[in-house]
Amino acid sequence: MLVTVEETTYYRSRRRQRVIEVPSPQERAEQIRRYIDRVNQFYHQISEWLREYPNVVITKTPLEMNEEGLDDYWIDQLIITLNHGQDENVVKIKPEGANVIMCEGLLQIGLEFLAYMLKDSPQLWVDRQTGLPKPAYEGIDVDGWYWIESRGEGYAHFVNKPLLLKLVDFPGK
Repeated sequence: MLVTVEETTYYRSRRRQRVIEVPSPQERAEQIRRYIDRVNQFYHQISEWLREYPNVVITKTPLEMNEEGLDDYWIDQLIITLNHGQDENVVKIKPEGANVIMCEGLLQIGLEFLAYMLKDSPQLWVDRQTGLPKPAYEGIDVDGWYWIESRGEGYAHFVNKPLLLKLVDFPGK
């Protein structure tokens, strides 16, 4: 259930009013719970994928999240430490938020981002040439975490073990 809120702002001494709809406290709590559950399930999957590598240490540290439109909450950041020889490579998988346009949550790995996309969610753009709606991203076949290429080609890659190893720059991938 959305709650209707009246908002009054002033711009150049002129009063503006608008009515906006915001999620109820229960809906906000559910959105946060879903995001935390999806992140934790993904962390578990990552731990399973990396279990065979003896030089990997996985730890978690709590982060406090303060997102506009949601209540504050705590969620873990995953830290993957790769020990190879005298070198140590630390990769952080950092939650960026549950309240994200066109997806159900966002994670950051280094300079890359992973988005939780729903197969049946309408992620649409309007094609400038035809004026018709088209999918923003190709390749979303199941609900899950996707890496969106930064080259702007509009293709989403489902995150599996080989892709994760590439994204964390794992030696011997």
